[in-house]
Amino acid sequence: MFLILILSFLFLKLDYSNRKREKELKTPRLPFWTKEHLRAMFSWKIIKKVAFTLGVLTIYKFGSLVSLPDVNASVLVSENNPLAELMSLAGGGFLDQFSIFSLGITPFISAQIVVQMLSMDVMPYFSEQRKLGKSGRNVLAGWTMLFAVILSLIQGYGISQSFASAYPGLYEGNFNLSAGLYSAVLMTAGMVIAVWLGNQITKHGIGNGITLLISVSILSRFPSLFETSLNSVKESQEMVVYFILFFLCAAVFSVIFSLAEYRIPILYSSGTPGFERSYLPLKVNSAGVMPVIFASSLIMIPLQIVNLFFAENTGLKESIEMWCGLQSIPSVILYIVLLILLSFAFAFIQINPEELAKNLDTSGAWIPDIRPGKETEKKLKKVLFYLTIFGSVSLTLTAILPYLLSLFETSIPSQNPIGGTGMIILVGATVETFRQYRNLIIEEGLNV
Repeated sequence: MFLILILSFLFLKLDYSNRKREKELKTPRLPFWTKEHLRAMFSWKIIKKVAFTLGVLTIYKFGSLVSLPDVNASVLVSENNPLAELMSLAGGGFLDQFSIFSLGITPFISAQIVVQMLSMDVMPYFSEQRKLGKSGRNVLAGWTMLFAVILSLIQGYGISQSFASAYPGLYEGNFNLSAGLYSAVLMTAGMVIAVWLGNQITKHGIGNGITLLISVSILSRFPSLFETSLNSVKESQEMVVYFILFFLCAAVFSVIFSLAEYRIPILYSSGTPGFERSYLPLKVNSAGVMPVIFASSLIMIPLQIVNLFFAENTGLKESIEMWCGLQSIPSVILYIVLLILLSFAFAFIQINPEELAKNLDTSGAWIPDIRPGKETEKKLKKVLFYLTIFGSVSLTLTAILPYLLSLFETSIPSQNPIGGTGMIILVGATVETFRQYRNLIIEEGLNV
């Protein structure tokens, strides 16, 4: 707990040296309760976007209640299935109801991983498409959806087979190839619909649609997860107090971590004598929530494959579950390595120092005491590298906190609301949605 508080304090101090400069530059913000702010907040444009977003999320939630045909979903006990819980949290699925949205967008996320890896100078075709701009992105989006459909069919059949053997009576009658393929096709259709709904939110609503769909799945489990975790420590009043304190500290830390940024001072040449001062903000967590989502998806792939081909417990299956089940120290170590590597990968994908240095030079801006061009690029790379070290460690600490607590305190379940994948995604989605809302208010001519 003290470590979390110390890290939170460090985040608050990151941009302290530039706060005086920021106060000199920015215009005063209007309080929330002013008439101008309320008028802008209830403008028809914002009301439409908010209503559209809530409507799509409601449709997705109601769709999660529609179980697959010929399936008795009441026999499922997903709390005893770590794979089901992990897939539901990371991919926005509803495996506990075995609905048409059981897979959520997990196959789509896995397909994005494959396409992004192929486009990083692994295959010339995909690398060329990435450099073609909008037309290339459309082609890569088509390949992503194709891979997602293939992965969804495989995962859907594997999960159907695994659940049928783990939960007798799940299927009406005996489970066979046709029943498994039928379920897989319906789950794949649900995945395609879910991705389409997420894209519609991104285009016409507020926030990142894909992340918001995952948030709906997490929020539906959040009360039960909190109650289960709290009941596990109820025997000791001291543990209950510590649990609640841990939860509050993790929540505060996640919010601060998502908002923290380091501001590099820059100068602009202007038409009048002198220079305009500003700053270049670099987020401590430039990668956002994507490392957590992608790492969870990557660590699930071996589990899904082994569940597809090995219905009974075997030595290979036990080894895979030990390394990828997040129920042992080796699997947690592997998860940490994935989180750190993906944090660096996504940070340098989101912020390209070479392009950023060129944009600064083109706009007539430069960093004080740093020459434009290569020196600016080196400076940006250095700052981004050190920020990502700090950011990846903080992200990893928050993500693995539930698993560490369950390893050292067996009474606490591994899927609990203290930190972890769920809290990181929820906070990230909330921050992104608020940022877009603020941009809409600014478009109305207000500074809030």
